[in-house]
Amino acid sequence: MQDYNHEKFEEREDERAILEIELLTDYLDKFSLVNSREELVDLSREIFEKKLPSQYTGLYLWDEEEQRLKMMVASGFSLEERIEAERTAMDRHVGQVYRSGEPILIDDTFDPNADWSQDSKRTFKVRTRLVMPVISFDRTVGVFIIASDKPNRFTTLEKSFFNIICKIAGYIYYRLDQLEKSEAQNRKLADLALIATKTSNNVIITDRQGRIEWVNDAFINQTGYSLEESLGQSPGKLLNNSLSSLETRIALREAISEGKHIKTEVTNQTKSGKTYTNEIDITPVIDEQGQVLKYISVQKDVTERNRFLEELRATSLKLKEINNRFETIAKFSRIGIWEWNVIENKTFWSDIAYDVFGVKNQIHDDMFAYWQSL
Repeated sequence: MQDYNHEKFEEREDERAILEIELLTDYLDKFSLVNSREELVDLSREIFEKKLPSQYTGLYLWDEEEQRLKMMVASGFSLEERIEAERTAMDRHVGQVYRSGEPILIDDTFDPNADWSQDSKRTFKVRTRLVMPVISFDRTVGVFIIASDKPNRFTTLEKSFFNIICKIAGYIYYRLDQLEKSEAQNRKLADLALIATKTSNNVIITDRQGRIEWVNDAFINQTGYSLEESLGQSPGKLLNNSLSSLETRIALREAISEGKHIKTEVTNQTKSGKTYTNEIDITPVIDEQGQVLKYISVQKDVTERNRFLEELRATSLKLKEINNRFETIAKFSRIGIWEWNVIENKTFWSDIAYDVFGVKNQIHDDMFAYWQSL
C-alpha cells in the first residue's frame, strides 16, 4: 500500500512538472512577441498574478537617467505603500539583490535566523519573501519580489518556475535594450544622411570592417560609382587609393583596425580613370561599451587647391631666384635699392643706397621724412 501511494505521488509530481513545462512553453511564445518594456512589464505582471498569486508582487527596473530602482509592478500596494517601497528599495532586500545579483528566499520571516532587512509599510505582515534578480547578461537590471502572509508559501517547483521567468525576462530586457540603442543609432545616422545629402562634400558610411553601407550624391557624382556598385566595397579598393603614398595607406589601415579618428589626404581614381585628391576625415561611431559600430568619412576634393598651392610654391621659388640675381647685379653694379611700404608707411634702404646718397644708416627709421626734405 505504501509503494502504491508513493507511485501515485510520483505520478502526480510528473504530471505537475509536465504542466509546468507546457505553461513555460506558452509563456516563451508570449515573450517572443514582446516589443517594448511596457509589454514586458505587462506580461510579467500577468504571469505572476496567474501563476504565483500573492498579497504582494513587485517588479523594479533600474532607471539609468534617475539612477534608481523604479517600481514598474506593484500589485497589492496602495499608492502610499508604493511610494514608500520605491523610496526605500535600495535599503531593503530589493537593493541587496540588485547589488549582489543573488536571490534571497525567506520561508518564514518569524524565524529568528531569517535574513532581516528594513520593511516597507504595507497592510499585512509578510511571512514568506522571495526576491529574484533580473539579469541582462552581465548586469542586474531589475528585481522581482513576491511576498505572502503565509509561511513556506512557495514550493520547490514554483521557485524554479520563478527563477526561469526572471532569466527569460532578463534576456528579453537585453534584446529590447539593444533594439532601442540600435534604433537610436539609426535615427542619428538617418539625420546625418539627411544632412549629407545637402552637402557638396563626399560622405561615406561603412560598417566596422570598413565596407560601404551608404554614400551620398556628391560621392556618386564625383566618382561615377552608383550606390548599388559601392555597397559592400572597401572605399580604398573601389577608388584605387594605391595611388596614395604607402605611409598614408598604412595610417588608414591602422586607424580603421584600431577604431581611431584620422584626417589625411588620399589620391583616388574615378570610375572613368581620372585621378583626384581628397582630404578625408574619418570618424568612428562608438557604442556605450566602446565598440565601433560604423565609420563616417567626409571627403573634400582638394585637387584644385593643391594644384594652386603647387603653382604658388613654384612661382615663389622663381621670384626668390630672380630677387637673388637682382641683388647680385645690384651689388656689383653699385646700384642702390630702396623700398617704401605704402600701407605701413615704412621705408627700406640697402647699404649701397646709403653710400650713394651719403646718408648714415642710423637714421633709416626717418628716412622717408628725410627724403621729402631733400
